Amino acid sequence: MDKSSLKQEVGLEEHGVGDILEEVLRQGAREMLRQAIENKVNEYLEKHQYDLDETATLTMVFKLAMEAQRTWKKLRGYNLIPLVLQKKVFVDGELQMAA
Repeated sequence: MDKSSLKQEVGLEEHGVGDILEEVLRQGAREMLRQAIENKVNEYLEKHQYDLDETATLTMVFKLAMEAQRTWKKLRGYNLIPLVLQKKVFVDGELQMAA
């Protein structure tokens, strides 16, 4: 028995209800399928949320550092760094000359 003869037998064809009912059933099936896929994706993401490979970890660290850099203040006195590495003495930001 094909679809059109089934509609005729039930009496849906003559009232135009068959197409509406069929569309409602299709929409329901689509929604159920969408929900099932969404549930599977969420389940997978929850299961694997902490599975990061080395590249993903380094990428995340790089992005965090780049974002943090936006709030850093520019280092003043960067030209004095070699003197600090030479263990020169500074008091209140001023270089003390050896006596």
